[in-house]
Formats: sequence, C-alpha cells, structure tokens
Amino acid sequence: MISPAAFYGFAGLAVVLAVATIVHRNLFKSATLLAGFFFSLAALFITLDAEFLAVVQILIYVGAITVLIVFAVMLTSRINDEELTQFNSQRWLGVATGLGLLGVLAAFLMHAGWGEADGGSSSLPADPLALIGTALMSDFIRALGASRLVQSLRLDQSFSGCCWAKLVCI
Repeated sequence: MISPAAFYGFAGLAVVLAVATIVHRNLFKSATLLAGFFFSLAALFITLDAEFLAVVQILIYVGAITVLIVFAVMLTSRINDEELTQFNSQRWLGVATGLGLLGVLAAFLMHAGWGEADGGSSSLPADPLALIGTALMSDFIRALGASRLVQSLRLDQSFSGCCWAKLVCI
C-alpha cells in the first residue's frame, strides 16, 4: 500500500491542474493541463490500488479524449485570436450557481448520517463480490433469464427480418 502522503500529494496536484485548466487563457495549454490532470487522477487510482482504473484513465482519457480536444483546438480557426472575448456577461451567474451547488452538496454531506444505518459500523463486508454474485444468482436469476430471453428474441428477429414477437420489437 502506498503512503497517504503520496495520495494527498497527487490529490493536491490534481486540484492545482484542474484550476489551472479552467483559468488559463490559452486553449491549447488548457488542453495539455487537462492531460496532466488526467494523469494525476491515474496516479490517484494507483495509490488506491485500482490499477485497472488507472490504465483505463490513461488509455481512454489521456490517449483519446485529450488528443481529440487538441486536434479540435488545432483545427479550429481563429481560436487564439486576440479579438475574441474569453468571458461573457453570465460569469457571475455561473459563479453563483457553482457556489449554490457546492452549498447543496455540503448540506447533503453534513446530514447524510454516515454509518448510522447498520448500528454505527461503517465497515464493508469481508467479500463484497461474493455477496453480489450470490444475489445475482439467487434473488435476481429470473431477471437475468428474462433479459437473456429478450436478447435472444431480438437477435433472432434481426436475423430473420420479421418480428414474430411484437412485444420485443422496439
């Protein structure tokens, strides 16, 4: 397990890069700062022992989304023109809306009652994946079977070209 100092360091770096992405005036540099933010999120996933999420974060967000944004910026004409205004008259409305949403989130987190539902214990079960698998194969087996039936009927309908079960044709 990686130390909490590494987690807090990468979390601080993520916050700094996110703020820099928002406030930077050059759009291309903002896109590269966004890539750095995505890398810092991947580092956070690694500190939380979620290596798969870190790899997905790098492949999808850094490798695809950021490259797409950079190409869009590069192919857009007049994006760095000095005559274009970066802010509009609704700036203060956006700030007020953001602060209002932050207040609602803070109120929700303060009154959530963490750990009170199960007698004050907030620990996870020993093997949560086994509990999910047991629930899927016992309580929800009929729903899984029905979804498989609908899936096979739709597949059959798509191959045959006619719809013999009107309830499943959408």
